[in-house]
Order: sequence, then C-alpha cells, then structure tokens
Amino acid sequence: MKTLRALTTLRLWVMVWFALAHGEAVASPLVKPQATETVCAFSGMAKVVVHTEVASADADT
Repeated sequence: MKTLRALTTLRLWVMVWFALAHGEAVASPLVKPQATETVCAFSGMAKVVVHTEVASADADT
C-alpha cells in the first residue's frame, strides 16, 4: 500500500512538472517576442530567419 501511495505521489509530481514545462513554453514567446521571417528559395527549400539585436540567426526547416 505504501508503494502505491508513493507511485501516486510521483505521478502527481510528473504531471505538475509537465504542465509547468508546457506553460513556460507557451509563455516564453509572449514575454519576449522575436521577429522571424520565412525565406523561400526557388528550389522549394524554406529557411526561418530570426532577427535579434546582435545578428540574424538561420534555422533550416
């Protein structure tokens, strides 16, 4: 019975951690939005460019 209670508590903490991680992932762009731009090439490739204060960073998609 003690093991069952410990597993229930562990499951609760995992669910709380999961919810907090997803909440942070959703809130991050709202707190500090970044300018992004999608650049498409003639060959069909798409590239996402993130504009920051220092420089532009490329992220291939």
